Amino acid sequence: MNETTTITLQEVETAISKLDNIEKFQDNFLIIEKFVSDYYNYSISERENQNFNASYQYISAGFNLCNNTFIRLKKIIEENQNNELKNILDQKLFETEIQMLRFNSANNFTTGLFHFSNRNPGLANQFFSESEKNSKELYNKTKDSIFAIESELSKNYKYMSEGLENTLTGDLIDARKNYQIAKIGFEDIIKKLQHENTDENSLLKTKIDYVCRECTNMLHIANAQYYFRSKNYRLSFENYEKLISSYKQTITDFSGIDDDIDIDPDEDSDPVLESLKNFYQGNYFYYTGHMNIVKGLDFQESSKWEDALESFEKVRTDWTRSTEFLLKSNIPQALTLQETLIQNEFSIDQYISSCLKDRDQLQRINELEEKVKMQQEELFNMLKPSGITVNNIQDINNTVEQNVQIVQKIEYKTRENIKELLELLKTVPLNEFDKKEIESEGKELVESKEKGVKFLDKAKSFTEKISGIIKNVGEIATPIIPIVKALALMLA
Repeated sequence: MNETTTITLQEVETAISKLDNIEKFQDNFLIIEKFVSDYYNYSISERENQNFNASYQYISAGFNLCNNTFIRLKKIIEENQNNELKNILDQKLFETEIQMLRFNSANNFTTGLFHFSNRNPGLANQFFSESEKNSKELYNKTKDSIFAIESELSKNYKYMSEGLENTLTGDLIDARKNYQIAKIGFEDIIKKLQHENTDENSLLKTKIDYVCRECTNMLHIANAQYYFRSKNYRLSFENYEKLISSYKQTITDFSGIDDDIDIDPDEDSDPVLESLKNFYQGNYFYYTGHMNIVKGLDFQESSKWEDALESFEKVRTDWTRSTEFLLKSNIPQALTLQETLIQNEFSIDQYISSCLKDRDQLQRINELEEKVKMQQEELFNMLKPSGITVNNIQDINNTVEQNVQIVQKIEYKTRENIKELLELLKTVPLNEFDKKEIESEGKELVESKEKGVKFLDKAKSFTEKISGIIKNVGEIATPIIPIVKALALMLA
C-alpha cells in the first residue's frame, strides 16, 4: 500500500468489520495499523502545540478504534481453529493491545501536562504517576527502550510538578529539591538518547532539551524566591539573571536573531511558533521586572535611594512589555501568568512608597543624631566651668546620678532641719506676727510636693528671711541660731 494514500475513518471501520476475511486480513489490518499510528502521532503533535482538546480527540478516536479491533480479533480467534492462522491473529491481538496501552499512556501524560500547564500540580502528579506505570507496563511487554525512556520522562515530570506544587504552597526548600531531582533525571535521559543516535532519538532529545531547560528555569525561580524571602538580594539577583539569560537563549533559538528580545513576527511565520515565542518574551520581561525589584531592594538597603527608585520604576515598564507579549500568546500558561502579573502590579507602588518612607525616616534619624550630638557638646561645655570633666554620655549619666543623690540628701536634711526649727521656735519669745509667719512658711515647705532645685530655692529664701529676723531680735533668738546657721551653710 502506498504510504501517502489518505485513509478515511469509514475505510478503517470497514477494514475492522472485514478482518474475518482471511485472504484480505493483512491488507485490512495494515489499513487499521496505519490509521491508528497516524492518530497517535497527531495526538502527540497537538499536545506539543498545547492544543489539548485536539490531542484528546485523536487519543479518544484512536483508542476506540484499537478497542473495536481488539474485540473483533478476539472473536475471530475464538471461532478459528487453524493453529498457524491463530498464531498470526494472536500476534496482531498483542500489537493492538500495545497500541491501546500507548493511547492510554498518552491520555494520562497529556492530562498531566494539561493540569501542569494550568498550574494544578496536585492533579498533574496523579496522571504523571499513571503514565509512568503505563510506560513501565509497555516496556515489560515489549522490551522496547523507548517505553523505558517515556516512563523516566513521566517520573521526572512528576518531580517537576511536585516542585511547582511546593512552590505554590510556599515550601521553597522542597521545591528546589524536586526541581533539582527532575533536572538531573532529564539530563540522564538526554545522555541515554545520545548513545543511540537515530533520527527519532535526535528529535526526542531536542524536545527533552527544552523540557530540561524549562525545569532549570523553574529551579532558578525557586532559588530566586527563596533568597528573596531570606533578604539575600545578591543571590536572588544572580538566579533571576540566569533565568532571563535562559529565556533570551530560548527566544534566540526560536527566532534565530541574537540580542533582540522585541522581535516582530514575520508574515509567513508559524502561528504555533509565534505563540511560543510571545510566551517566552512575556516571561523574559516578567522576570526582568522581578530582577529589578531585587536590584531596587539591594540599593534601598545600601541607602542608594535614587538608584532604588529608578529600579522600581523600571519594573513598571518591564511588566507592561510582558503583558503585551502574553496577550499575543494563546498558551494556557500565558493567561495564568498574565493574571499573576496583574495582581503583582499593585506591589510596584508599595515598593516605591516603602523606599520613600525609609529615605525620609533615615533622614530624620540623621537629623536627630546630629541634634543630639550638638546637645551633647553643649552639655560638655556647660559642665566644664563647674569642674566636672566628662568624655561621653555615660560620664554625664554618672555625674547626674551622683548629683541627684546629693540633692535628694540635702532636700531630706533641709526638711528635717525646718521641722526642728519649728519645734525650737515655740520656745523663742518672738512677736506673734513674725512667729506665725515663720511657722506658716516653714510648715508649707515641710509639706511641699516640690522636689529638687525648686524646693531648695524656696528653702534658701526662707532661711535668709529667718536670718534677717534673728539679727533684729538679738539674744532672744539664741535657741534657733545654730539650726538657722546649719540651714544657711547647707543651702549656700
